[in-house]
Amino acid sequence: MDAEYRHLCIGCAARWIEARATHDDLAAQGKLTTLQTVRHRAASHFPSTSVRSGPEHAVNAMAAEIRRWIETRRPRYELPNPELLLRELIFNSVNYCYWEGRADHKPAGGGASLMYRLIDGVFREHSTFASRLDAARRQVALAGFPLAGDRLHCLDEFEQARETAIREFLSAIDAEMNIEFMLDWLTTLLPGFGHDPFRKRAVLFFHCCRWRFGLYRQAIALLPAPIDYHIPNILHRHGLLEYAPDLDGIIQRGESITSGSEREWAIRAAAMCRCQDLAARARVTEGDVDACLFRLRKTACGPHHLTVTIDY
Repeated sequence: MDAEYRHLCIGCAARWIEARATHDDLAAQGKLTTLQTVRHRAASHFPSTSVRSGPEHAVNAMAAEIRRWIETRRPRYELPNPELLLRELIFNSVNYCYWEGRADHKPAGGGASLMYRLIDGVFREHSTFASRLDAARRQVALAGFPLAGDRLHCLDEFEQARETAIREFLSAIDAEMNIEFMLDWLTTLLPGFGHDPFRKRAVLFFHCCRWRFGLYRQAIALLPAPIDYHIPNILHRHGLLEYAPDLDGIIQRGESITSGSEREWAIRAAAMCRCQDLAARARVTEGDVDACLFRLRKTACGPHHLTVTIDY
């Protein structure tokens, strides 16, 4: 073990002890962790006057389809290393809201796939933490993505947190330290990941670590599905969620729904709770449910809810 890596491990252990103490203090005070807060928030907003459950036969049919899909999957994992984990973390920090004004208007001409190619190029062409951040800023600024200022701010948080702290965190991820503590650590280390009441980008990062690298294969079952606009739309189109007429009208007309509004919370809370229910029925993780549903996004025809947000 070289001196630099040993230093990171020692620092990581110190952070772990601090995180554990913080978690124990929260429990002693009767306060909720990040994960508990997200679960409570979703449960308290579903069902609502805006969104309710669809019929049981639709839910059971989807659960059976998810189970069949999972049983036929043969995942292949990449071997994780600090640079791949850093690339995944940076990508997830700026992966949101690619449309502007209406769903079919994407100023940069692409979405998550384009963003991933840009970040992947940054890592191929640059080798240091600082040069990669600078290049990522340039690429994001030049690409013409909406909310460019917000994306640049999310990248600035990496510099503010400092490289050593980021690498300590990633070493703990590679060591698969307690996922609930790690979720708290991520949203503290890089506050942009904690902006969303439902922590979509933070939760998605951990699911990506499982899907791409095979990390947290057991512990990932603790995390909810990462909810954006695709999953609620798919659940609605397949009859698992029913929208109130006024909400359905807003979506059909392509009108924007304000970020943080009751309607937006109702949509996302309903989708999170329904994914939790599907996972229990199909005997899979909520991340598995998300992955299976995401495959159906192009067949779930019809408009999705539109919200200008840095959360998803």
